[in-house]
Amino acid sequence: MKEVDGNTLLVDQFLKNTPYWDKLESLTLENQRIDDSAAPAVSMIIQMPGLKNLNLSNNKIKTEALLKILAMQGLEDLNVTNKHIGSFPWTELAPVRIKKLLG
Repeated sequence: MKEVDGNTLLVDQFLKNTPYWDKLESLTLENQRIDDSAAPAVSMIIQMPGLKNLNLSNNKIKTEALLKILAMQGLEDLNVTNKHIGSFPWTELAPVRIKKLLG
C-alpha cells in the first residue's frame, strides 16, 4: 500500500494513521488475511467517512463483518470476491446503497 506521497505503508501503519481517513475515497486491501478476528481493522474501515470504493478480495470476511461494511453510508463499490462468507437471514441486512457489488 502506498500513501499519497508514494511511501509504502503496512496495513497496520495505515489503519493507525487516522489523518488519511477523512479524504480517502478508494481502499484496496487484497490478500491481507482480514477476517472476523480482525474486528479492529473492520471497525476502522467502517469509520472512513469518504470511502466510496472498497476492495477486500481474497480475505476471509465473514457475515458479521460483511453486514457492517454493507451498512456504510457512502460506499458505492464493494469487492469481496474469493471470500468465505457464510449465510445469514435477509432480515439482518440493512438498506444497502452500494451500486456495484462483486462477491
